[in-house]
Formats: sequence, C-alpha cells, structure tokens
Amino acid sequence: MKKIIYMCFLFLLILFLNSCASGHNGFPNYSIPNILPIDSFVKVEIHISLSKCTEDGCFSQKALGHGSGSIISNLVSGSYVLTAGHVCEENNLKEEALKNKFDFVMSLEVVDIDGLRYSAKVVKINSSLDTCIMFIKGLAKPSLRLKNIIPKMGEKVYNVAAPAAIFSTNMVPILEGRYSGILEPYGLAVYTIPAIGGSSGSPVVNNSGELVGMIHSVHRLFPHVSFSPKTDDLYVFVYDVIN
Repeated sequence: MKKIIYMCFLFLLILFLNSCASGHNGFPNYSIPNILPIDSFVKVEIHISLSKCTEDGCFSQKALGHGSGSIISNLVSGSYVLTAGHVCEENNLKEEALKNKFDFVMSLEVVDIDGLRYSAKVVKINSSLDTCIMFIKGLAKPSLRLKNIIPKMGEKVYNVAAPAAIFSTNMVPILEGRYSGILEPYGLAVYTIPAIGGSSGSPVVNNSGELVGMIHSVHRLFPHVSFSPKTDDLYVFVYDVIN
C-alpha cells in the first residue's frame, strides 16, 4: 500500500512538472520583428529528487520539469532571468512530499541557446502575477528591452518558448499570435499564442523585440489561447527587482 501511495504521488508530481498551469477580422499588418529574442532565451529545468526509507526498503526517484525564461538584465557577474512563478515555486510540492514523509530536494538550472548550463538562484516570486526572477551567475547574453506600452488590440506579437521541452543548441521554437485584450475579472492579458507544458515563463515581444508579456498559463480547453500578466504589472515587477 505504501508503495502504491508513493507511485501515485510521483505520477501527480510528473503531471505538475510537465503542465502549464491552466488559467482562466480586420487585424492590422505588421512586419517580422526587428529583433527576435533568441539570444535572450533560456530553457529552465526543474530538478526534483525524492527519497524515503520504510520497513519495506528504501525508494528514490528523480523527476525533471521544464519551463522557459528570458534574460531581462545583465550584471558583471551574471544575468537576471524572468520566468513563471510556478516554475520557481517549491512550497506546494515540498509540503506534499513532507506530508508523505519523503525527503525532498529541488534545484533550478537554465540552458542558454548555445547549450551552456547554469545553476539558478531564485530572487523573487510574485504569486499573484505568477512571475519569478532568478539570478544566473556567469550567464552573459543580451537582455530584452522592457516596454511599458500595452500592445494595440489585434497587434501581432511573437513568442520564443520551449513547448513540451522542444529545444536544443541553436534551435528554439518561434511562435506568433495577436494581443486580444484583458480578461476580466482576472486581470490577465490574453494572447492567441499556442502554449503547452514547457511554455511557462516564455517571453512575448512586440514588433521591436521589446518585452510586453510572459506566458504563464493556457486555457485547458483551447490551448491556442494563452495568458500573461498585464504589460504594466509585468513592467513594475521587473523594474522593482532589478533596480
């Protein structure tokens, strides 16, 4: 029975790690963006280790989750990376693990477009916006420009992400969609950008390559509609942390 409980918990854990949280004619023409944030993109890896010893023996299991992120500021010693809050958040998983008397260890790493791997340290999480900023020591890639100007209704936007962990050296999916306004009463910016597990934390940029959004969730019944913090809320969060 204990082994069954253990396996069920692992199954739920893996489902969580590999799913994007579910949230809640006449377009103008736009050209291809002047700058695509390829060099500023990183894939985020969530490494989790579980172990437990009982009278039936010792069990150990490792799980790997995936997300996306973008560099939003540089220092001499490294760079700040923006991703989704639930990518960084370990409390719920840790609480569930401890409730079942498992030893729990979680760590975060990022992989840049050149395939180089770095350890990540969480700086701040905003749960209400589902946003997180990490610091990556030694990461020296260009940062995205922040823009506190809300896209126009129907404006074409671009997304660089690792959906379903599709990512490798010098290869990352580039998607596009339209800004569709704010979903009330949730205060979520809506984009017609397809997303799935692994897309969480991926940047949304305008035609000038400026950061205007970040995908943190997708509609569970219609994965071509994704959600982001509002542009001004995202700008304030990032600005307050990096300045």
